[in-house]
Amino acid sequence: MIMDKQNQFSEDQNLPDTAVSTNVIDLSVVAPGVENGEPVSILSQVTADFGTVTSVIASVQTDTVENFASPTTLLTGPTVLQADAVAGKELLAGTVIPGPTERYMRLNYTIAGGSTAAETGTVTSALVLDKQTNV
Repeated sequence: MIMDKQNQFSEDQNLPDTAVSTNVIDLSVVAPGVENGEPVSILSQVTADFGTVTSVIASVQTDTVENFASPTTLLTGPTVLQADAVAGKELLAGTVIPGPTERYMRLNYTIAGGSTAAETGTVTSALVLDKQTNV
């Protein structure tokens, strides 16, 4: 699997509540024409267990402006229940970016149920060329 800093949405991002990814990716710089060439996947993986939340959902959003004044949701991953929201769990398993996209892309993490700072899970998400599938 190939991953680099310019293609990361989040790196061990704490998620005590619903939030957008720490980073916004400018596709015109890192992946121009992403929908017209080699399929590009998204890796979104829990890196620390979630505590008292009910569920976690990751969505891919795109917009023409970096401040996401009117984002379009390209896809929404499955609902991951708290019991399954443990380190190693993928929030967007097998997800290839659907096209067409706009210039900017980010992830939106929807957290249902309460959490405390001590029980907050973390997530790392990025664009990747090839996802590792063997274990």
